[in-house]
Amino acid sequence: LPSCPDAGLDAAGAIDGERTVWFAETSGSVRCPVYDRERLRAGNRFAGPAIVEQMDATTLVLPDMTARVDAHLNLILEFGAAAEGASASSYGAAADGASATPR
Repeated sequence: LPSCPDAGLDAAGAIDGERTVWFAETSGSVRCPVYDRERLRAGNRFAGPAIVEQMDATTLVLPDMTARVDAHLNLILEFGAAAEGASASSYGAAADGASATPR
């Protein structure tokens, strides 16, 4: 498989909005960025909680996870120590509301 050039860590260009999602891990609702999968590039990395949407799937990145895009554009999710070093998000603040708020 051909490799894609590294576009750097910043995935902000792929953010398409936000949703409020309830997580047991946070004991409440949290604002989460929604990333457009097609706009994520090799090398991009971000911390959960987050949602990644694509035409045929939705991926939930839990609060203690990191998502990164490898050179073949695979989305790799990592827990714990492997997740350290991901870009912190301004999302994740406690929010009022029901479990998942539709866009």
